[in-house]
Amino acid sequence: MDPALETLGHQRQQADHGVVRASTTPPGEGQPPDDQPPGDQPPGGQPPGGSQPPGGQPPGDQPPGGGQPPGDQPPSGGGPPAGGSPSGAPDQQERTWAIVAHLSGLVQFVGIPFVVGPFVVWLLTSDRGRFARDQATEALNFSLSFLIYGIALAVLGIVLAFPTAGLAAIPLVLLGLALGILWLVLVIVAAVRSSNDVWYRYPLTIRMVGR
Repeated sequence: MDPALETLGHQRQQADHGVVRASTTPPGEGQPPDDQPPGDQPPGGQPPGGSQPPGGQPPGDQPPGGGQPPGDQPPSGGGPPAGGSPSGAPDQQERTWAIVAHLSGLVQFVGIPFVVGPFVVWLLTSDRGRFARDQATEALNFSLSFLIYGIALAVLGIVLAFPTAGLAAIPLVLLGLALGILWLVLVIVAAVRSSNDVWYRYPLTIRMVGR
């Protein structure tokens, strides 16, 4: 056989053998994957449920309502809260008028009815501030209430004096003295408390005059 033809036959056999091997190779064998396996990198380069929520701030750091944490703002509206002082303390002028309002009933020791003093101060504190007006009104109501109690005791004493030959008047007089001492003590207590910016409330008071 011609050596050239024999060499050509060998080359053709090798080429045919290579085609057969290529056709039997499984798809993708020996080839690196074109891309990352699914699930390693989500779209956008962020891990699922990422550490940066919308808006750039972690949830819970900024409460709703414009950035003010609840409870920092004082309650709206006026008037003293029950059992204490309001958020805004009165100034020295209001404090002085409140003390004068409580102590003004002491004018009775110079012969002036004790109701006159709180009434005059109440008239003068219409534009002196809420605290002064409130305490002047409270002092006036307290004085009016004890005036009513005194008149009631006097009328009761007169009514019971004749049938009992004046014996019933003795306990009524003692009760009147006790009311007078209580009135003096409460007036001093109210003056001291209002000097400490307390919106004081008298006991045993009929609040007839509004604020």
